[in-house]
Amino acid sequence: MKEVWLIKGEKNKVENILKGDDTTSRHSISFRDLSSMNLGDGYVLIVDAPEDVLKKVETLCEGMIEKFDKKDEVLKILKEDEEKAINGFGSIFG
Repeated sequence: MKEVWLIKGEKNKVENILKGDDTTSRHSISFRDLSSMNLGDGYVLIVDAPEDVLKKVETLCEGMIEKFDKKDEVLKILKEDEEKAINGFGSIFG
């Protein structure tokens, strides 16, 4: 399950907390600049993990993140980027 949060504080602080935790660091964690997706300013945190890990992320980063209201748009952009990358590799190795 993927979840998207808006980072309200320092991106580096959130990143250090999640990468320093034994449970959350084992899952897919990424950060994206909203301006690169034309969705505003700041950063979003995207985590792909089971529900219990997503809850732990919220607990560890309480007060520093909030659910992002444009989650579907972010996930759509990420999927399109992945498809472009796959097509690019196909033309290189095709």
